[in-house]
Parts: sequence; structure tokens; C-alpha cells
Amino acid sequence: MKRVVVLAALLASSIAIAWAYAEQISAPRRRGAEFVADLHRMGLKQMLPDTSARFYLHKREAVVGWRAALGGYRPDGTYEGLDIVLRQISEGNAAGQWERWRLDDSANTGYYVAGGFRFREGQWEVIPTTWIKLAGPRVLVQQNIKGRAFRSAADVPDSYLPEGTMDLALRAMRGQARSRQFNFIDNSIPPTGGKPQFIGLKLRDITEETPLPAGTVAAIESSIAGQPKEIVFLDEQGLIHTTKRGKLSETRSSPAELYEHFPQLDGQLRQIQQAVQLVAPLD
Repeated sequence: MKRVVVLAALLASSIAIAWAYAEQISAPRRRGAEFVADLHRMGLKQMLPDTSARFYLHKREAVVGWRAALGGYRPDGTYEGLDIVLRQISEGNAAGQWERWRLDDSANTGYYVAGGFRFREGQWEVIPTTWIKLAGPRVLVQQNIKGRAFRSAADVPDSYLPEGTMDLALRAMRGQARSRQFNFIDNSIPPTGGKPQFIGLKLRDITEETPLPAGTVAAIESSIAGQPKEIVFLDEQGLIHTTKRGKLSETRSSPAELYEHFPQLDGQLRQIQQAVQLVAPLD
């Protein structure tokens, strides 16, 4: 009888431990899903400011490039964004990545295109590699990865963060005592069985344990399994001020600061924008 009682106690303990572990895993995802539901319900205009243009210096030990984050509302009420990161490789040679997207106010439908570019011998070459169409609960995806073309489709999980809304998720983490987990599509990971792979992304407020750079009030840790963690520092308005990934960092800067390092910035940005709009229409 004593043996039966001990075994029953062990079984109950194992169940409790398993339940607690499952709750620890599922709770952040549930909180992420709640945020996404609020986003769909409230709409972008209630949560996302008209950000216009923000510029960042892209550094290791020295300045190696720039980033431009452009965005705003269109007359039809949709939000359109464009993100460009340029790395200066050598004199007259540059390369980088870009993302372009458009979402309706509810963030239930939209279109996203991303790719790379390079500048050699006086010419810009812009190559799209990823296309994602969001239509209600379903995504249609095209990817070109290492010369192979992939097509996939699936219903999105309830914690799926629509492309272009990462800044919102980061802003909303400020002051949150508990982490949130979201799902997204990594452009570099191919689908399996005709379905895109939804990668887990966990966000956590680490302000209390992190030294803050001047001009910032919050630190948010972003982590993906198997990848280095990223720390995003927010200013008083909740906008990204600095992002750190290992030795690489991006710091929000004025156009005047960027011109000191990149006097051709205006021309480069305009040419890349025009090339992206040509090869990656959103209509």
C-alpha cells in the first residue's frame, strides 16, 4: 500500500512539473497572441505613429553603413513602410538588404517584399527574394533561397506578427513584467511540406538589469532559438534609439550626422528607393 501511495505521489509530482513546464512554454505565446489580437482589434492608427523617416549609423568599431526606416499612411488608410540597410564594402562598392510592406489598418491583409542590393561599377542591382501575401488568417509565400525557388501557404498561428509591425511589439514591451512570444517567417528558411516555417521570437523587458545609453529609458531583449540575442533600447516616445547585436550596433542619428560619413546619402537613398519600387510593386 505504501508503495502505491509513493508511486501515486511521484506521478502527481511528475504531472505537476510537466504542467508547470508546459505553462512556462505556452504562457509567453499566449501573451503574444493577445497582443496580436489587440493589434487587429484596435488598428494600426491607434498604435503606430506616422513615423516618416528615421536614420541610423551602422557600426562595429567604426561606421560601416547606414539604415533608413521610412513609413507613413497612404490616402486610402493603409500603412506603407520601407527599410533599407546599406553596408559600405569599399570605395565605390556597397551592398545591403531592403524590406517593403503595406498593411491595411487592421493588419489582417497586406503584402511584403524583401531582398538585397549591391552597387558595383556605378550601377545598382536590386534583387527581390521574398514575397509574402497576408490575406486574413492565411499567408502565401514565395522565396528564392540560394538559387532555389519555393512556394508555400498556410493559416497563420494566432501569435503571428504581421510583417512591418515589429516596432509596435517592441514598444508595447516597455514596462511589461512578463515576456511575450511571437511567430514570424524567416526569409532565409525554406518551407517544409509546402508550408512556411513559423519561427518563434521572444521579447523581454530587461531594463532593470541593463545599463541604458544616454537618451533611452527602456531595454528590450529579442531572442530567437539558436541565434545571438539582440537588445533594443527605446527612447521616451517608445521609438528605437539603439540596437545592439554582438559587436554590431545601430544608433539613431540626424541626417547631418550621416552626411559626415556618407555625403552621397541622399542620392543613394533615392536611387535604391526608385529601384525597389520598380522591382517590388505592392499593387
